[in-house]
Amino acid sequence: DHISRMRGDIRTLFAAMGILLLLAASSASMVLSVSIKDSLLGHEPAQMTQSFMAREEVFSSLEEGILSVDRQGDIILANRAAAEMLNADKETLVGKPIRSVLPSLIVDDVLAEGKSFYNQSISTPYSTILCDKLPIRERQKNIGAVVILRNKTEATRLAEQLTGSTH
Repeated sequence: DHISRMRGDIRTLFAAMGILLLLAASSASMVLSVSIKDSLLGHEPAQMTQSFMAREEVFSSLEEGILSVDRQGDIILANRAAAEMLNADKETLVGKPIRSVLPSLIVDDVLAEGKSFYNQSISTPYSTILCDKLPIRERQKNIGAVVILRNKTEATRLAEQLTGSTH
């Protein structure tokens, strides 16, 4: 009789512990799920993947060259057009300091001051490029810059076509 009661108490204790562990695991799972969703800006992982793929496709198809640099001035993202304008491979641009790729381009002003600069002309061994430099901000803090590159020769040709004049 005493042993039967002890067995019943042990079963009850194990059942209670199991329920507590299940509740703790469920709570931890919910907290983790909310944390992941917050880090994905409220999107589900599948939505984020779809959005990323669509943006990557748009990014690759642009005629303007796009370079993104981090706070230290290292290239963290480059599109196909930027690589072509710089006569480089897209993958080899990533990780390099922008100064080593475009020595005449200064992004320190954008990184330090957070100001945007437009239509600055820079020369490369391959062409003359017009560039816009824009800060990337997160919570009012500059965390990098985007550099938009356009072939100046092509831009001049298009402008002449629109105005109907040549120099």
